[in-house]
Amino acid sequence: MAQQRLSPIGYKEIIKLPSMAISQGSISFKNVTLQSEKYIVVKEDDKKKIAIVTAAAKRIKRLNNAGNPPIDQAIMNPNAEVVALRSANGQGGTSLNIFSLQMKANMKSATLQDRVDYWKWIDEKTIAIVTPTRVYHLGIEGQAQPTLKFERSAEKPESHWSGPVQVINYHQSQDKQWLILGGLAKGKQGGIAGVLQVHSCKMNASQPTMPSHAACFAQITLDGRSAPSNLICFTTNGPVLQILELDPPSKDVAFKKKVPLQFKQADDFPVSIHSDDKNGTLFILTHKGLLIAVEITTAKVFFANQTSKMIASCVNKYQEDGGIVTVDGTGRVGQFFLEKKNVVKFICETLNDLQTGLKMATRYNLPGADQYIEKQFNVLMNSQRYEEAMKMTARSPQGALRTVQTMRSFKQLPPINGQPALLFYFNLLLNTEGATLNTVESIELARPILQSGKPQGLAHIRDWLLKKKLTCSEELGDALKSTDLKLALQVYSSAKVPEKVIACFLALSAKEVDDNKANKIYTEIIKYAKNCNYTPDYCTLVGQLHRVNPARAKDFALVLINQEEESGTALVNVGQLADTFMFAQP
Repeated sequence: MAQQRLSPIGYKEIIKLPSMAISQGSISFKNVTLQSEKYIVVKEDDKKKIAIVTAAAKRIKRLNNAGNPPIDQAIMNPNAEVVALRSANGQGGTSLNIFSLQMKANMKSATLQDRVDYWKWIDEKTIAIVTPTRVYHLGIEGQAQPTLKFERSAEKPESHWSGPVQVINYHQSQDKQWLILGGLAKGKQGGIAGVLQVHSCKMNASQPTMPSHAACFAQITLDGRSAPSNLICFTTNGPVLQILELDPPSKDVAFKKKVPLQFKQADDFPVSIHSDDKNGTLFILTHKGLLIAVEITTAKVFFANQTSKMIASCVNKYQEDGGIVTVDGTGRVGQFFLEKKNVVKFICETLNDLQTGLKMATRYNLPGADQYIEKQFNVLMNSQRYEEAMKMTARSPQGALRTVQTMRSFKQLPPINGQPALLFYFNLLLNTEGATLNTVESIELARPILQSGKPQGLAHIRDWLLKKKLTCSEELGDALKSTDLKLALQVYSSAKVPEKVIACFLALSAKEVDDNKANKIYTEIIKYAKNCNYTPDYCTLVGQLHRVNPARAKDFALVLINQEEESGTALVNVGQLADTFMFAQP
């Protein structure tokens, strides 16, 4: 049996439009709109209907389109059951209506004096509208009409294109400070030219148009930065992919990358780029159906494969797997996504690029790099580059190096900067924003501090727990129990160890001299058990408490009995409870 080829990109079919009785003739770029993976809208000219397909439920709803004038196009809200309908108004302009399918009512209407060449939802509450000369945004809330964002760039003698531009994409940066409008036109030197207009909302100005077929925005945290950066990613003639940072801290540190692309057919060109920010990957689709995947920070092309002869529509998928959703020429709706279990191994072994593979594993916390990480770690340790080895351990993908064995290795090292090596490593983690010590590390740090008996040490542990720097576990609770019962209770509760949470409650009540406070603890026990769906053996608990403090055992029993009278639900068998006290007598 042949071994299955390892692929860094996965594909999952969502639905086939013909299975929903949608004819092949209706499946085209003009008729199909896809604003998210949730809904596909098809204008069915043969049926005079607008078909709205809910992908997950495989359900279809059809709206009549026999009016005069008919609906030219419909686009579904990315998440809500709200559809925007567009039609000519008979006077050279366009009528827009936003309709709630759930309420079966019109939410908003608007009229433009021009025809609309392109439109899309840019978020759940805003539609971008492109006319031959202008770009507008229309908010669905309130009574406001479309707001002008910028004028479209007109053809000039020096322009690289001629004639009308067919708009095929429009994007807004996440901070809403940048807009890009992309389209295709006849090139003055022949062929199909890309026409890209980039507009700055802050400057209220557009840059000169660029010969780019496709572009998008990405937002990721670059190496050495503490906050996400806005990037513009676009293709130019060559073909070449360029990635540039918008509004960098300074020109000296501005991020920029450039990488050539290879198409399998000479007349092919990109029609869309979408960024999977979570996994740092650009998905580029071409006119001929070639899919290219690029890691953003390195501009590494790690996948290029034919997917379909024609892509009708595609969109970013902002769900758990990321990637893009496409509709191909046959009406098959599917998702292309980063195959997390394969991508690192594929880059390291198939592409023989260990550096990029390890960087992706570390940056995006991906599996598949353990053996390579361990080899690199051993090289650093053997060459006495201990600080680098510790930094690698702290950043190791999926905590591959953060093990008991590694902690033992660090214990045996000489002091670093005047402090024990293991403590130096822990301080490295504690001072890293967003980092949390795992279970093993938390116990290794806490145990010697508790053994020292110093009050300031316990104060540090309390502060680290408050800041979520330590991982709560049963073992950490055990280590704290003899020193601070309340803190141990907190740890057990976070670690979801209900029997030990209740044991801490009982121990605290046994030491409590105030009857009211003790009874409040017993009420807390009952409330806690109910909230976490845990059923304790209350008779056994009363017996355990009786051995330590008989008076408090009696109080606990009375609270249990009274609880039954108040709620009507028995928490304990009174006969068994009486036996508990009888057999517990000295």
